[in-house]
Amino acid sequence: MQKKYGRISKKNLLKANPQAVLLSATMNIPGPVKTSEEIAQVFHVMIDAVEKSVSEVRPLVHLYRKKKTGYEYFLVLPLGKETLKKRMIELEETCLFGRLVDLDVLFWEEGQLQPVSRDMLGYKQRTCFICSEEAKVCSRQQKHPFQEIRNHIQQLVEKGRE
Repeated sequence: MQKKYGRISKKNLLKANPQAVLLSATMNIPGPVKTSEEIAQVFHVMIDAVEKSVSEVRPLVHLYRKKKTGYEYFLVLPLGKETLKKRMIELEETCLFGRLVDLDVLFWEEGQLQPVSRDMLGYKQRTCFICSEEAKVCSRQQKHPFQEIRNHIQQLVEKGRE
C-alpha cells in the first residue's frame, strides 16, 4: 500500500511512519551559494557513505531534492534512533567531507518532531571549520571572516579531488 505524505516535509514523513526514524542530510555551507556542481559532488560522496552505513536496513522512504536553499536528502528507516545517530556522528567525524554535511536524526514523539542530539548520547558538539571551538559559538560570535571559512571549505573540496 502506497502511503500518502501530502506536502513532503520532515513532519509529514515521520507522521506517516511514526515508528521509524528520519535522517535529514543537508549541506553545511555558509554563504549565499548553496548549489553548484562542486557542492553536489561533495553531497553525493556523503550520501553514498550514509547509504553504506545503513545498508543492512531497507528504507521506508528515500528522497533527494535540490532546492534553492541547497540539497536535501531524507531517509526514513526502521532503525533505533540512537543507533542511527551514532553512525551519523561517526561519518561526520571520520569522512573527509563530514564537516560539510549536517546529518540530523529525528523521531516522532508526543505529536512532534524530536531531534537526537550529540549531547543526548554523550558526544561533544561539532567544532568550528577553522579552530577547535564549538561551531555554534564561533558562528554566533562571527569569530572568523567569511572568506577564511570559504577558503577552508574550498581547500577541503580540492583535497577530495586528489
